Amino acid sequence: MKGKELSPKRLAFVNEYLQCWNASEAARRAGYSAKTAYAAGSFLLRIPEVLREIEQRQRDSGMSANEALARLTDQARGSMGAFLHISARGEVQVDLASREARDKLHLIKKIRLKRRRQLRAGKEWELESIEIELYDAQAALIQIGRHHGLFTERAGPAPLLNVLGFKEALEKVYGKRRNQKS
Repeated sequence: MKGKELSPKRLAFVNEYLQCWNASEAARRAGYSAKTAYAAGSFLLRIPEVLREIEQRQRDSGMSANEALARLTDQARGSMGAFLHISARGEVQVDLASREARDKLHLIKKIRLKRRRQLRAGKEWELESIEIELYDAQAALIQIGRHHGLFTERAGPAPLLNVLGFKEALEKVYGKRRNQKS
């Protein structure tokens, strides 16, 4: 059974809440009075239709476990090859517009473009360089390995070492304990 449709103002609240995750702020942004935003936000989050809409949108936009693993796999296998074009003369160009590059843009963590002007032989030149950083492949491999249980982590205290002569050395430095039996 489908509940009542949300009013435009309540729908605006849902939209804003999904952006900021703060009920008071979402109420203010949706047009509720700043004086009553705290109470309005709290009230709106208790309305079943509003909650259903928020939950439905989360389900619709959520990432499944399989999708998350697929993304990690892409990162683990990531390569700059999709973004580079090497000419017959060995010149390297960055190409982010090719179909292959567009399919791999989610692998890029950061892009930095640097421009510098120089004067050479009486002419002004503009040098341009680009730095592309991909997500860490090794970190992705570790996450995948943990998911598949490839790594076991020890729980509990580290084993005690029995070092010959250690007790005697401590006694020489600090003396024998009073209540210690020989």
